[in-house]
Amino acid sequence: MVCALIGLGVIAAAAPPSTHGGAVVLTTNPNYYIRLQLDLFSGGTVTVTFATTSGGTFTIWVMTDAQHTAFISTGVLNYLATDSGASGTFVASLPSGGRYFVEVGHGTGFENQAETGEVTASVNAWSSGPVEVGIGAFVVAAVLILIGLWLRARPEKVRGYPLPPPYVPAQYPPYGGSPPGTAWGPYAAPPGTPPATPGTAAILVTVDNRTANDEAVQVLLNGSPAVSLTVPAGKAGQAHVRAPAPPPPGATVRVEIVTGSGARAAQDVLVAADGNAQVALQIG
Repeated sequence: MVCALIGLGVIAAAAPPSTHGGAVVLTTNPNYYIRLQLDLFSGGTVTVTFATTSGGTFTIWVMTDAQHTAFISTGVLNYLATDSGASGTFVASLPSGGRYFVEVGHGTGFENQAETGEVTASVNAWSSGPVEVGIGAFVVAAVLILIGLWLRARPEKVRGYPLPPPYVPAQYPPYGGSPPGTAWGPYAAPPGTPPATPGTAAILVTVDNRTANDEAVQVLLNGSPAVSLTVPAGKAGQAHVRAPAPPPPGATVRVEIVTGSGARAAQDVLVAADGNAQVALQIG
């Protein structure tokens, strides 16, 4: 929106007519000229007003870019409109967008005389610079809007987050439930879950569903399916996963979840040699 407003402001500020020129000074060189360059986005008209202040006369031509190039390089004079005298006003038609020149030179008989005066060109056409800047700002605004719509349409990401350290008194096994007054981090420890058997590790996986839909979740260990669970919308679900117990001091296991909608999240967890570990992953 900001880019679009900037573009609109630039274009509005450049609305025709625009005025160019001012005081001019011609030296005694007969081939000395003053020129006003007009870069236009559209065709239109230019009204040239001139007056000498030194007593001589001016000759003024309105030329296209091609006519001006030929005049400078070869001396061949072609033009859209011309006028001469001590003062005057004339109008030239500008057929299309492009570059034009208002060329000011000595009047006949005053080629070797220094001359001063005023020349202004009132252009009733859109200037190319501001219009191009405004269009560029609109293009940037459109691109940003499309990026915003694309980001809104993307499926929600899932991401892992660390689980706070559990509080379980040492005399109670981590997976055997908690007595009154104790808890497993922000979640109650699942009651009745037997401890890991010798040679296996028990990993507690907590899945926090932040979406507005119930999610069917597949838990994988090191890329292999381990257990499935359904997590209601806005709630957390837990499951224990068994894995071979690593030798001391432990090993890193990659725990990954995949939802039915295709969202994924993963986290590496260190499984201690005693076979106990926990990991928390989030959907949405």
